[in-house]
Amino acid sequence: MGRRRAILLSCAAFCIPVLAGAAMTTPASAGPPRSGVTLTLLWRNDPHEIPALRRVIAAFHTQLPAVTVHLRVVTWNDYEPTLSAMVAAHTPPDLFASLGASGFVDYALRGLGLNQQPFIAADRYDLSDFYPAAIKALRWKGQQLALPLGGGPSLLYANTDLLARAGLSAPPTDWDDPTWTWDRMVSYARKLTVDSTGHTADDPRFAWRHTVQWGIDPGLWPQNAYAWLWGCDWFPTTHTEQPPRGEKEKGHEEDGHRAEESNPIKPPMEGGHATVDINPMNSARR
Repeated sequence: MGRRRAILLSCAAFCIPVLAGAAMTTPASAGPPRSGVTLTLLWRNDPHEIPALRRVIAAFHTQLPAVTVHLRVVTWNDYEPTLSAMVAAHTPPDLFASLGASGFVDYALRGLGLNQQPFIAADRYDLSDFYPAAIKALRWKGQQLALPLGGGPSLLYANTDLLARAGLSAPPTDWDDPTWTWDRMVSYARKLTVDSTGHTADDPRFAWRHTVQWGIDPGLWPQNAYAWLWGCDWFPTTHTEQPPRGEKEKGHEEDGHRAEESNPIKPPMEGGHATVDINPMNSARR
């Protein structure tokens, strides 16, 4: 396929990484390609992302007419199987991203990413537009295997009006504040959980099947954030496979199940999540 060049798609700075496939070769020298080059970009069929992505590709082709970008679009469910099949067939995509069920670390462990540092150096590509932490997060064993496309923080929201109505002070904003404990959080949640007759979860007359207001929506992300609550993790940094659960974590999980059986507080079946659109292709920055 001749000498290929990485396309540096920088739409903003989770983190959604954009990786250059390992089949691409390191640039011999700077400068645009002089002969026709075709690059395959694997993406998911998001109705908001695809139109914006086509505009990015068109703008790129205007700058480098010798390069044709073939956009292959699959469903979210088919993204990982398609990527694996293309790799197994020795026809991996030249560019892909963490758009399915997997992520950057898995791709790095499987050797699917190409070190983009030589391309960055050859093109004198300015990385100052990215958050430094996002760039650092996509380095693997000293190699820059990807560039960030989107990112966002993990947030905790509190309804100050409901807290004031229940006579409760706002939760502390200091992560290390020792006064904010699990028991205190549960106590807050019970006082803020109300049934259709106005009884809170602290009231023996409370009917949880008729709950109209939930005190807390414990929708944490990523999933191992639940383990972080107890100061541990499902995936230690020294292993690549999930180890057996420790007695400490297992004990806390069992305590949680027992509490759930006797505690009328349950998360809402729908709604309740405050979400922030972090995808630059869905935002006004296009």
